[in-house]
Amino acid sequence: MKPVFYLLLTCVVLAACQNSNHNSSGSSDSAHEGMNHDSEVDNESKMMLAMSKGMEAMHAVKLTGNADVDLSKMMAKHHKSAIAMAQEELDEGNDAQLKEMSNAIIKKQQAEIEQLNAIIHDLKAAKPDYDPNNKNAGLGSALNKNMMRMMQMGEMSKSSVDHEFASMMKKHHQDGVDMARLMVEFGHDARVKQLGNAIIKDQEAEISVFERWLEAHK
Repeated sequence: MKPVFYLLLTCVVLAACQNSNHNSSGSSDSAHEGMNHDSEVDNESKMMLAMSKGMEAMHAVKLTGNADVDLSKMMAKHHKSAIAMAQEELDEGNDAQLKEMSNAIIKKQQAEIEQLNAIIHDLKAAKPDYDPNNKNAGLGSALNKNMMRMMQMGEMSKSSVDHEFASMMKKHHQDGVDMARLMVEFGHDARVKQLGNAIIKDQEAEISVFERWLEAHK
């Protein structure tokens, strides 16, 4: 299963990078023919790398079969990739509004990671309540479908670091909202459900801000 995932992930990242390059440049393919592999790696997006590493980390999570624990583990990994992307915007971006949002995202999601880790610690002896290997029903199926949706990267703008951050974080947030809905639907611990609802509210609001920014900066 894992080799198939990493093969698919590689294809997705390469396809997304190609789409980004196509959208950000009108030059012909011949302009890139002389580039060696090292320069291609140098030019690859650090944000794309952060997102792909986040997906790898989520896939590598050892599921316990307890919904509250597993959903908390997955969301914590997802938050870490968002923090890495926001830090890249702070380091390399130029837009004041997006930098302000990046600081807010880092602060908020670091605090939520602490909450998630506390839940994981408190429930470390919790009994299994679902079958993570059942991809046809229940939470096992929902998690599998969620991961597949995450791999559908869509079009990412690379006309600037700011554009890339806004377009990628919009997608990342939507994936986070989808996972938070699983926390609300399948979670049993009140803290998991409460945090899931808070994430949905916060990230849907931020998605709207990213959409308006992208519309205003075409």
